[in-house]
Amino acid sequence: MFVFKLGQGSLGLEDPDYYNNETDVTVAYRKFMHDLAAALTNDTSAINADVQDIYAFERNISKVEFLVLSINLRSS
Repeated sequence: MFVFKLGQGSLGLEDPDYYNNETDVTVAYRKFMHDLAAALTNDTSAINADVQDIYAFERNISKVEFLVLSINLRSS
C-alpha cells in the first residue's frame, strides 16, 4: 500500500537573504539541483536551463512568501 500526502511545501533555501545575494550556498544549492536531476535522467541536455528556471521561480516566490511572513510577524 502506498500513501501519498500532498501539501504546501517550502522553498529550498530558508533564509530570504540567499535569494537576494549570490553566495556559496546558492551556488551549492543549484549544483545540488543539477546533480539530482542528472541522477534521475539520461537526457541531461536541458538540466542547466531547468535549474536556472527553477531557481528564478523560487526567487520570485520568495519575494512574496518572505514579505507575507514579515507582515504576519509584525502583526503578532
